[in-house]
Amino acid sequence: MRIGKKFLISSAAAAASALLAVPSVVSASTIAQVYTDAQGGNGTASYQLTGTVTDIISTNSTINVFTFQDSTGSILFYRIAKSVFTPVVGDNYTVNATDDAFENSPEIANAGFSLDSTNSTGNTVTPTVLTIPQFNASDNGTYGVAPNSEALVELENVYLPSGTNSLATFTSYNLSDGSNTAVLYTYTSYTQVSAAVTAANGEPSGFLQAPLDIIGYSDPFYSASSGGEAELYPIAFIAVPEPASVGLLAGAAFAIMHRRARRMA
Repeated sequence: MRIGKKFLISSAAAAASALLAVPSVVSASTIAQVYTDAQGGNGTASYQLTGTVTDIISTNSTINVFTFQDSTGSILFYRIAKSVFTPVVGDNYTVNATDDAFENSPEIANAGFSLDSTNSTGNTVTPTVLTIPQFNASDNGTYGVAPNSEALVELENVYLPSGTNSLATFTSYNLSDGSNTAVLYTYTSYTQVSAAVTAANGEPSGFLQAPLDIIGYSDPFYSASSGGEAELYPIAFIAVPEPASVGLLAGAAFAIMHRRARRMA
């Protein structure tokens, strides 16, 4: 998900047509169903979803970008106005939401969004630990795939390329577990990405060359020319062996990295 959406209307007729494109209401209530519908060509349907906010990826004075997860998968809520809703990591909500599929994968838009209820607060949020093959399977080359696309995940005991002493912005790195590779991307336009890159670069010399556990967000990238792949936008780099406890508690401060030159949050 790299390049910003373009909302271009070239004529009054096109504008009228756009206004008539009202999303159809679907009685699905799981995130996995949103993925299924998007892959079937219905990327503008409306849903009532119940899930937990797992990660606030970017924020400013007016909007939030965050991930939202139920038992079937995770999905991105993009630029939701704070005047409408302010999410809290670890809180569980029921929301009314409209898909606005981007690069073949579902994504929830601000238009049509409303909060139905707050169901519980302060739930502990932990990343799903994946192997590199499991992580790569969150994108099938065309679509993001539930349950691990757009999800908070952790890759354990992986290496950045030999000789990596610092992380550049807007740069791809191949992660390796010795047998398999995955792509990490540093998208510093999102507010917490920049902080995370800075923190990693501030570690002692050699930190980025050692084995790491990397917590991040699984992003499905797609382009018509090269196809799709899962990309990890890191939110934390942890030296191996880990400290005794690295749980992600609701409300905890969290350095987050995100997406490439796609859209500014």
